[in-house]
This record gives sequence, structure tokens and C-alpha cells, in this order.
Amino acid sequence: KFTREEMQAVTTRLAELWKSISPSELAQCKAEADVLKEQYEAEKAKFPPGSLKRHHKKGKKGKNQTVIVEGSGEKPKRARTAY
Repeated sequence: KFTREEMQAVTTRLAELWKSISPSELAQCKAEADVLKEQYEAEKAKFPPGSLKRHHKKGKKGKNQTVIVEGSGEKPKRARTAY
């Protein structure tokens, strides 16, 4: 396990490297990202609508967890409670 300072140092270093890439490398990365996003969306569309909803696990925080229920549209609806 890494300390918070080590993780921040790595993130800072990656940000510096990312800022120094050439425009051609940036275009190549964006093109690859677009291709991968299209592949992801195509695979995601193959699943039936209800299979991608999240199921919460009851644990320590089970009472206060947000429960995602199937609804219409893209925005998840919060489960109704007794109060």
C-alpha cells in the first residue's frame, strides 16, 4: 500500500508528462480513445437494459447507501424510503 504523499507525487509526475506531449501524440491518443469508446458502447448495447443496474450489498453502511433502482432515462432514481 502506498502513502498519500507517494500517490500525489506519482499523479503530479504523470500530469507533468501529459502536459509535455506533442500535438501529434495527443491526436493519436484521442483517436485511440474514440475507437475504444465506440467499442465499449457497442458491447454495452448488447446487454439487456436491467442487467447493468447496481445492486448494493448490505454491510456496515447498508442503511445509508444509495440504492440504484431501474428507472426511465439515463439518470438513476433514488429508492423511496419510509420517511
